[in-house]
Amino acid sequence: MRRSPVYKAINKPLTIMGVDRRLFFAAMSLGAGIWNMFNTISGALTALTVAVLIGRWITQTDPQLPRIVLNSGAFRDEYDPAKSD
Repeated sequence: MRRSPVYKAINKPLTIMGVDRRLFFAAMSLGAGIWNMFNTISGALTALTVAVLIGRWITQTDPQLPRIVLNSGAFRDEYDPAKSD
């Protein structure tokens, strides 16, 4: 029987403030976009806060979910039960 050590650092998702780094970048981009469009810092901070809280919830629920959602557009559907031939 062979034993292989597994380190926790290998399996931990890369996070910023408890949010997956790609979701955090999306939240920062959303806040910057709102700040530029509406010229209001309070709206930008509110949107950033809400997006970070949602991102933290998603990351804690399933750390692989952001990867699955972001990669889902790259692959075609194999089977679509709603589509008739």
